[in-house]
Amino acid sequence: MLKVNDVITVTIEKIVFGGEGLARYEDIVVFVPMSCIGDKLEVKVISVKKTYVRALIQKVLVPSEDRKEHNKISFEENSGCDFNHIKYEKQLEYKDIMLKDMLKSISKLDVSNIYENIIGASNVTNYRNKVATPFFVQDGKIKVGFYKRKSHTKFSIEEDYLKSIVASKIEEIILKELNDNKFTVYNEDTDTGFLRCLIIRNNTKGEAMVCIVVNKNKELDKLKVVLKKVYDEVDFLKSVYVSVKNQKNNIILGEKNIHLFGDEYISENIFSIDFKIYVDSFFQINIEQVKKLYKLAISFLDNTSNVIDAFSGTGTIGMILAKNVNKVYCIESVKSAVLSGKKTAKKNDIKNIEFICNRVEKSIASILSKDKIDSIVFDPPRKGIEESVIKEVCSNNIRQIVYISCEPSRFARDLNIFRQLGYELKRIASVDMFPNTHHIESVALIEKKKED
Repeated sequence: MLKVNDVITVTIEKIVFGGEGLARYEDIVVFVPMSCIGDKLEVKVISVKKTYVRALIQKVLVPSEDRKEHNKISFEENSGCDFNHIKYEKQLEYKDIMLKDMLKSISKLDVSNIYENIIGASNVTNYRNKVATPFFVQDGKIKVGFYKRKSHTKFSIEEDYLKSIVASKIEEIILKELNDNKFTVYNEDTDTGFLRCLIIRNNTKGEAMVCIVVNKNKELDKLKVVLKKVYDEVDFLKSVYVSVKNQKNNIILGEKNIHLFGDEYISENIFSIDFKIYVDSFFQINIEQVKKLYKLAISFLDNTSNVIDAFSGTGTIGMILAKNVNKVYCIESVKSAVLSGKKTAKKNDIKNIEFICNRVEKSIASILSKDKIDSIVFDPPRKGIEESVIKEVCSNNIRQIVYISCEPSRFARDLNIFRQLGYELKRIASVDMFPNTHHIESVALIEKKKED
């Protein structure tokens, strides 16, 4: 029986959902992050479960042909970028395999005959338009970084391959000012200190928004002076906020967001619609790829008149759809997102759209009862769609459903319910929204089965 700290030699057989390699050692399943199919590895066991163990790479004995050359970043340093060691064309192959395997495992479906290969990205680095990194102190210096996996231990890296160049420039300037002015950093254990998190957002025009999340107000006046100096000196910095957070939880922003300087938002243009992005707005982080995602999703619909955009956020998909349909209903439970969506619709003179600020499961039935809905676009959070919502949709015989998913296992679960209620999967594709990570964004067309 293997024990923690045992060092063993394994060969990776496949990559499973979550991005880890699967190997076997004397009939024991071994999961290894940062590995490639065909790697022969020396690994150290870090955890032991009843049916498997997890291990970290100590040495690459024989590298896979899929592995990039000269990739020397450690497992911990790559926690947000866990496919960076894999050649990009192979990343796409792995993601195709992971999605099809997940559907076969959970939905018992072989989708090979309808699966449309993943749409890759031309830009695979520096594509993120938002970063949120916690402050910490190392060797007497204030830094920002990441949490180690399943830990509250923070670390920094020399180069973040996913962060935008604009964000890197602002981060460097702000860290210098914070260090020069000797601010304190929040300590989770003692609930003391001031600086919690640095949030930087940017658009494709190179304009940026900064928000510093702080603990209470004791150094706030000094921080305002520092941020005013940065705002005055950095011409592409268009918006500055401070967010005051007193509660201890996993939510990044605080209870009070204070707008300090510049505009209250930055804007982004998608398909000739200007979207306002506020400090608390949800917005897709990869604009190049989200355009491909939305174009694909919309192409799945045909002869549509009235549409529901469920889990709509700021209504991005709904407003794009509004150009070609009679009426769009956007359902979103986050009040700030709904307000932002309404402002964007008004600014762009989009009049055939209605925003409903409520949970999807509490409001979809009333919309279905008052109007004839042809199609629904679902873009739910990771937990997927409530079963009651699926049953309500199916009982109303909605003709077409487009399901955008960032969590294949939840999509496969929900697809099972649709199938049990007389629907079938007609098309499925994916878009590589997050190059150099294991994450997958899929788009599916689900239709009511035609009676024989």
